[in-house]
Amino acid sequence: MAEMDSLDLPTHRELLPIEGMHCASCVGRVEKALGKLPGVVGANVNLVAKEAVVTVTVDGPGFEELRRAVTQAGDFRVPEPTPGEDRALPDESAEARGYLGRFVVAAILTTILLVLHVKHFVPVVAISDLPDTGARWAELALAAAVLFLCGHSFFTAAAKRAVRFTADMNTLIAVGAGTAFVFGAVVLLFPRSFGDGTTLHFHSAAMIVTLILLGRFLEARARGKTSLAVRRLLEIAPERAFVVRDGTEVEIPVDDLVVGDLAVVRPGQKFPADGVVAGGGGSVDESMITGESLPVEKAPGDEVIGGTLSKNGVIRFTVTRVGAETALARIVKLVREAQGEKAPVQRLADRVASIFVPVVIVIATGTLLTWLLLGGELEASLIAAVSVMIIACPCALGLATPTAVMVGTGRAARMGILFRGAIALETAGRATTVVFDKTGTLTRGEPTLTDIAPLGEMAEDTLLLLAATAERYSEHPVAKAVIAAAGDRGLEPGEPRDFRAVEGHGVRAVVDGALVLAGNRKLLEDEGIDAGALADLAAPLAKAGKTTVLLAVDSKPAGVLAVSDTLKEGAAEAVASIRALGVDPVMITGDSKAAAAHMADALGIERCLAEVLPEKKLLEVRVLMDAGEKVVMVRSGINDAPALAAADVGMAIGTGTDVAIEAADVTLMSGDPRGVAVAMKISRRTLKTIRQNLFCAFFYNVLAIPLAAAGFLTPAIAAGAMAFSSVSVVTNSLRLRHVEL
Repeated sequence: MAEMDSLDLPTHRELLPIEGMHCASCVGRVEKALGKLPGVVGANVNLVAKEAVVTVTVDGPGFEELRRAVTQAGDFRVPEPTPGEDRALPDESAEARGYLGRFVVAAILTTILLVLHVKHFVPVVAISDLPDTGARWAELALAAAVLFLCGHSFFTAAAKRAVRFTADMNTLIAVGAGTAFVFGAVVLLFPRSFGDGTTLHFHSAAMIVTLILLGRFLEARARGKTSLAVRRLLEIAPERAFVVRDGTEVEIPVDDLVVGDLAVVRPGQKFPADGVVAGGGGSVDESMITGESLPVEKAPGDEVIGGTLSKNGVIRFTVTRVGAETALARIVKLVREAQGEKAPVQRLADRVASIFVPVVIVIATGTLLTWLLLGGELEASLIAAVSVMIIACPCALGLATPTAVMVGTGRAARMGILFRGAIALETAGRATTVVFDKTGTLTRGEPTLTDIAPLGEMAEDTLLLLAATAERYSEHPVAKAVIAAAGDRGLEPGEPRDFRAVEGHGVRAVVDGALVLAGNRKLLEDEGIDAGALADLAAPLAKAGKTTVLLAVDSKPAGVLAVSDTLKEGAAEAVASIRALGVDPVMITGDSKAAAAHMADALGIERCLAEVLPEKKLLEVRVLMDAGEKVVMVRSGINDAPALAAADVGMAIGTGTDVAIEAADVTLMSGDPRGVAVAMKISRRTLKTIRQNLFCAFFYNVLAIPLAAAGFLTPAIAAGAMAFSSVSVVTNSLRLRHVEL
């Protein structure tokens, strides 16, 4: 893989649909072929989704080069890209129907073959009147039809692998069933070379193919359910849109929408794209995107998300994002990429699968030779060897992890929780500490002015107007609360001069010729101002959990303003849920220790880090990690990006189309802090399911191969058991869709 040469170049991801993969060894072969291409930084192939997520550099290979590498790796096909290809998913239902049709035909032919095989025990069947020789030739013809008509794909795929000196599960099936068939044909053609009691085993060959086709059908049908969440996301967006053009409302395909269009949505209709409300209003159901069940009221200036449902009122909105840029399209892309990424727990399975088929062939050959050397008959020796090859197919091993990851990330997406990859999905469940930023995460992030306390004879409105003018260009939530309060009193802030924001401390500006300082005690003391009197005035306000703003005018203390933020609904419940998981909640904030302590007490958080400047949050996270903690950092939006990136898992929490879903390891679209615990529960249940699947897959082979080698299993039983193991792994993963969180 051309990783070292490409680390400094920007990269992007390509979704590559791949047909013809059947087992874990196919996955390894495709990944190896893609990884050899210059400019490919990484390639993760998903057996269940039948696609590869390929990370390439800007000067890396294009679609045709990637496609050529895949097709040259084996009997694989990469469909031609078509318009809307990025929205397409493999049609598992069509695959399932194909297997079902072949299974039905094979089952009918195999049933007739079995009747012929046991004809001496079924005298009432008319076909039993056939002479022995005629019945045997009929068995051969029926078995040939089952193997080479219904099961032709196994043999053609195995042949193509053999030409390339490789092998996969099709090789095991073809060699196993083919050996049983050839043995029967040889016995039929040269009966004198074998005893009269020798069984032809045409029925074994036919049953192997029939049962594996049944398993493939059940597996394909169940596998289709694993991608159900993504399919539902794809179905959210409407196909038509109503827009106003040249003063007339017209209906157009969604693909014809352009940024700047004025679109109209009526009750019961879905928004065709992202945009901003330009007129009208009403409630909108955003549950399909955010997981939030309660409708959200929309008014002019509010953002709307494509795919959400208007409940009432006619809304006109200006389109701001279309196509692949919409929040829904980005969500679908993120989920599909996450489902294609390999979890670290899968690495062992991949290493085993890469050598599994050759090892099984060696074991089967050893079984055959051992039986013969110990004096076993050729018939019994072949049965044992064929049983080993059939029962050891590594299907379950290849399905164990990706099915669980697909179902887990899919369920999370339906709840408005977006995992950026399987690594984040796995790591979140192992967290020992959750660090919450306070403002906007545990609180609403919209503080309001509650107190105005002038020092001396200055009027309240005068103090407020001075503060609002000084804070006019500040983006801090406290400044916005002060400015909003001035507006509510009919006060119009003036134009400050020499405005400067002092990070973590406040602002300084010249207002009407006077230097105004508005911030914390340190801001004033750094300017040589004695803030003792203001601190005494602010103390009871801070003790009540309010954030205080100390003001000085021309180096003289002037007064104190106090603002208060309110807890988000469910914030205390979120903290309690995290504690119930055995995880330690920590709050980090730039607020004063008194205000932070008051808020921590209300939330039930024992550990609170106060007066932490933005650049210090990264250090605090690293301190926790250096102490051996697995840290999840939760922050509203994507501020404090260094701290989010440094944590084992960074969670961004917010609402609307402004959420940068690609920026964090996990994104909670609803803005509800209770989603943190839900995300961790999904992670833990997914990991538990993966471990169960891998244990079953490994244990199955460890137990079954010796039994088959010892002659305790027939090829037909081995085929049924192999098919059952794959179906059981997929079915176990599907339980994640309904498990209680």
